[in-house]
Amino acid sequence: MPGGRGVSYDFPNGTPALLKLVFAILIANISTVLAVGFWVSRWAPRQPFGPYSYPFRFKGGVVAYLRPPVAYYLEWGFWAHFVLLASILLLFWIYERTGRAIRVR
Repeated sequence: MPGGRGVSYDFPNGTPALLKLVFAILIANISTVLAVGFWVSRWAPRQPFGPYSYPFRFKGGVVAYLRPPVAYYLEWGFWAHFVLLASILLLFWIYERTGRAIRVR
């Protein structure tokens, strides 16, 4: 695209395995958070019982009760997206500085 501001990278020795791994974890995290969030909004119990003791609040005042590990994952999984994106940017920066990636404009 003439005059575009897009930047792409070329890896002469192939894409590094660490970069592929972080991308795979990012995609897995996004899909898992979306799937669990869909399940919670539809089928999670609305009254606490047994192991479902952690209240998870939605907009509109709806409260679903979850197992604590699932609730913690929903709460922290969103922020994990930003951590993974920052690590991808850091990896691109490191690979460019060390000469393992070439910026193509």
